[in-house]
Amino acid sequence: MQITGVPKDIEEKINKQLDSYGIRPGTLSFSLDSASSIQQKLMNDIPELLWVGVHKKGTTFFLEGVEKIIVEEEENAGPQNLVATKKGVIKNIYVSKGLPKVKVNDYVKPGDILVSGDITEDNEENEEEDKEEKKKSKLVAAEGDITAKTWYEMTVTVPLQTKNEVLTGNNEKKHYIQLGGFKIPIWGFEDPDYQAIHTDTTKNSVYFFKWKLPIKIVQSTLSEKKYNKLSRTKEEAIKTGIKQARKELQLQLGPDAKILTEKVLHETTESGKVKLNLYIAVEEDIAQAEPIK
Repeated sequence: MQITGVPKDIEEKINKQLDSYGIRPGTLSFSLDSASSIQQKLMNDIPELLWVGVHKKGTTFFLEGVEKIIVEEEENAGPQNLVATKKGVIKNIYVSKGLPKVKVNDYVKPGDILVSGDITEDNEENEEEDKEEKKKSKLVAAEGDITAKTWYEMTVTVPLQTKNEVLTGNNEKKHYIQLGGFKIPIWGFEDPDYQAIHTDTTKNSVYFFKWKLPIKIVQSTLSEKKYNKLSRTKEEAIKTGIKQARKELQLQLGPDAKILTEKVLHETTESGKVKLNLYIAVEEDIAQAEPIK
């Protein structure tokens, strides 16, 4: 049986259903239902399937499925403002709902309202109405993207001496039969004469017809590895440290943040290591929803 087009969890459900229909390796094909009947059963029994195609070629069933995607409607957000989560200088403003409270180049602090969800409308129909009645208050869920230039201080340490691991290409293989916690070697009994070894292991289960036996065939590849010592100049260490800091900060902020520039505030060399204090400028979305109480 070959199943394509669906994620692993639905593939397992299909296999389970097929087994309940009696469709499994070793079953006589003339005793099975038609492909169209199997298709209809799967559609009825697996609600996650939007569609499934079944056809038989020789002794193999080919199934191609399409997962049903259920889109949950987002709950309507209540009245809210968008507030700043960090200190920064506003670079771009896009407001789809609400009243902007800041402009480009404004400096903001955490908690400052960027977009207000309190929209006030003037009512000029009757000039004699009380002042309080001249304005109607309307609350909405403010929405928008507000990006700002922000700054981060980071410290990194880079060694002037380092080493990397390389595989030489020499390797030997070992094969075992694994039964429970025991491994019985069947090929390759001695370890190779390598100073350092990198080991990759693969395990394959053993079946008797449809039954999975408590036995595994294990193959281990023992590869020779060596360590090369590398020396960096101070300038190379600084470049490596800057690259490392940018990478760490990008992982921390996420892919949408844009790292602009970096500046070395302070550097020291001690005990074979270069320590850097960096000041990094970033452009990022600093808006966060805050309910109006």
